[in-house]
Amino acid sequence: MNKLIYNKYFFLIFSVIILLLSSCHSKYVNISTDYSKRFAWKSDSSAFAFVAINRIYRMPKGIDKFPDGGRAKTLYYDVALYYYDINSEKLNRVVDFKNILGLYPKNR
Repeated sequence: MNKLIYNKYFFLIFSVIILLLSSCHSKYVNISTDYSKRFAWKSDSSAFAFVAINRIYRMPKGIDKFPDGGRAKTLYYDVALYYYDINSEKLNRVVDFKNILGLYPKNR
């Protein structure tokens, strides 16, 4: 009788370990680009500045999605200020914002 109880516990513990080890992130890579909601225009409307947020990530799968959908694994994150001159049709990367991941409101 005791051997049967130990076998049940062993099977239960083994199942939980397998379930936890099977949790990981998708092999597919997702790419997203967001822009600031407001653009800063030059006084004569010949240029404007904006912030671009680029992100490459993998979505969770398996047990990682439980119970709330899980958190994506970020592979690449980039935030920069750009300046676009309409007359010359040139886009310039002005400032890189490093380590701003915690300040971006979509990730809170």
